[in-house]
Amino acid sequence: MSRIAKPVQTGDVIDFINNTANPIAVGDVVPLKTFCGVAEIDIPVGEAGTVAITKVWDVPAVSGTAFDVGDVLFWNATNKQATLTTTSNTPVGVCVAPKATGQTVARVKISHVATVNVTINQGT
Repeated sequence: MSRIAKPVQTGDVIDFINNTANPIAVGDVVPLKTFCGVAEIDIPVGEAGTVAITKVWDVPAVSGTAFDVGDVLFWNATNKQATLTTTSNTPVGVCVAPKATGQTVARVKISHVATVNVTINQGT
């Protein structure tokens, strides 16, 4: 019997081809459509490199907002900051340490699981 699926990676990192207009530096947050990763090496335009899609990372964050443990955070690629704002931003992960208003760094558990908002209507 032959295998339908064959393992190729552990899933902690992925191979990523930089098809953006700019080089990606080691440590850059990399938006990947429905989630983000973190570059583990410099990735020149048109080249491949590794992007971590797990672990806990300290990332720049908006200073005017407090974050609580468990908040889903989003990456604002223009300002290069984590935020609670969903509009036009990519999910980056879950806050794992409180961040006070005025602080500019958030501790985030990078997550490659797409964020889904669910509304439950309870009957009366």
